[in-house]
Amino acid sequence: MTKLLIENPKTFKKKSIDINEEQASVIISELHDEVLTDEAIHSTLNNLDIPAELKVILSQIKSFTISVGNTIVKIGRRILELLIYMIKENPKAAQGLIIGSLLGFIFSTIPVIGWALGWLIQPLAAILGLSLGYIQDIKDETLKRNIKSAVNDAFDSVINIKT
Repeated sequence: MTKLLIENPKTFKKKSIDINEEQASVIISELHDEVLTDEAIHSTLNNLDIPAELKVILSQIKSFTISVGNTIVKIGRRILELLIYMIKENPKAAQGLIIGSLLGFIFSTIPVIGWALGWLIQPLAAILGLSLGYIQDIKDETLKRNIKSAVNDAFDSVINIKT
């Protein structure tokens, strides 16, 4: 058995999951490869039309790693690569998410409403924007198949691990 060690980047709590050697080698081989260069990721993030705070959060995601045995896997980087692919393939969903997130942020800054309902309004607005944009994007069946294939290809090795 091999240990899969995951550390929460905010709370620094660690979780260890026992996986067999075959699962470990599949995870390492599939998630260890880098699709985009650091420069390409950095350039893409900088060129996104999103608030600077969101760019910082995305940069923090890039540094998220997991340990599989003695190997460090840059899973946050893979998440960003997939996110960049999704933004390029689903422009309306990405725009909807950004607009919904911004609207949720604006509503959460209103003194009384934001204090009382900001925790609810912000994620709901983001989900609504994403959903509306995604509905427009998903009408294209080819795009739907490409997205499903990309997610399965990127994270096939960790999809079926029981936590």
